[in-house]
Amino acid sequence: MSIQIKYLGGPATDAAALVTVDWGQGQARILLDCGDGRLRSLPKSEIQSLDHLFFSHFHMDHIAGFDAFFRKNYSRNTMENHLWGPPGADRILSARLQGYLWNLCDTGPNSVWWIHEIHENRILSARRELHDAFKIIREFKSSPRADSIVLQTPNYRIESITLPHHTASLGYVVTEADRWNVNTKALQESGIRPGPWVAELKQRAIETASGTRPLTEIFEVGSLSQSIQQWTEQFLELTAGSSVAYLTDFRLDEPTSARVAHLLSNCRNLTLLCESQYMEEDLELAEKTAHSTCREAALLAKAVQPDQFLLFHLSDRYRPSDREHLLQQAQAIYPKTRFAWEQPLPEQTPTPTSNLSTPNL
Repeated sequence: MSIQIKYLGGPATDAAALVTVDWGQGQARILLDCGDGRLRSLPKSEIQSLDHLFFSHFHMDHIAGFDAFFRKNYSRNTMENHLWGPPGADRILSARLQGYLWNLCDTGPNSVWWIHEIHENRILSARRELHDAFKIIREFKSSPRADSIVLQTPNYRIESITLPHHTASLGYVVTEADRWNVNTKALQESGIRPGPWVAELKQRAIETASGTRPLTEIFEVGSLSQSIQQWTEQFLELTAGSSVAYLTDFRLDEPTSARVAHLLSNCRNLTLLCESQYMEEDLELAEKTAHSTCREAALLAKAVQPDQFLLFHLSDRYRPSDREHLLQQAQAIYPKTRFAWEQPLPEQTPTPTSNLSTPNL
């Protein structure tokens, strides 16, 4: 199993990041925010295979690219469409869905769109459909939320934390399920030949850990029959899954830093993407706009000790030489700091970008 996060923007562009979780038998693709032009680096097939779109908040530089996503997927009926965001998500996103002329919407395939609002103690989910021109809530669910988890699957989980930004801004943590590796020595000593059954056992072990399959279920290998728990204890070893965290547009004061550090304290092999709008010299501006400085972000990294620490979403007030100074300020506190856009991305045909500046909201 593996997990990767790719930042889709540049130094001072709108924000978006793509998380891919690969567990061998399948993949999940999760888009975090959808700023203007951020999907240009992705092929159409990848946009159409996205499983979930999570918004941190609905300021324009985090949602302005949604129409490009919606245009590729509005009639997608091979899988349900899931949109997530803070309180108010259904009101805002359903208005976007209804903001077109749908006089021909019932002549082609139908599609199902779920809009999930993430509240502190519950998740409100509304199902809308293309054939209704998205005007009707076909199904409504209220699910209790007792901890940070908002989505749990056999192969990964997603947690969120509410951050202060003159509005609720959600930070997200995606963690792959703990990985089951084969104890090759035990397998050799048993005399049982490896084969496709090993991959199947790993998948069943993952499902038992998530509670979707009982440990006592019988699993057969040739003429041998015993419970999943017995096979697992005999031939598999557990390795903690890796995590990626995406934190943007928030005031990183001491109480917030403590809450974030607590959330990330149990993450293993952590890649942390954190906004760094301002240099330390512009602390007053950061406080006024409810953003964070590079020093504050680096102090968070020092407390959490991520394997990779990536800064992004810089203010467009800074020149390239200023950005280097900003990076050096962070590296003085946490030497492993890098810029998120310096990650290698898939080779794509360069696409011209606008010179227009969008305000950092």
